[in-house]
Amino acid sequence: NSYIQTVTWENGVVAEALLAYSQSSDPGSRHSSDQTAAYSERTWVQLPFTQEAIDAARVDQITFAR
Repeated sequence: NSYIQTVTWENGVVAEALLAYSQSSDPGSRHSSDQTAAYSERTWVQLPFTQEAIDAARVDQITFAR
């Protein structure tokens, strides 16, 4: 299992990542080779870095109470 991440600072911070083994181990899933294809096509997932980008990428939020 491999998680790969790159970060560059040339034009601001750009962080990209992927799972080398894809999102699913189920061969019938459309995610069974998605990250492998992204790796070979050099289309990695760009990670949000600024607060604005994080807020825009948010799918859900969970708040835990003590």
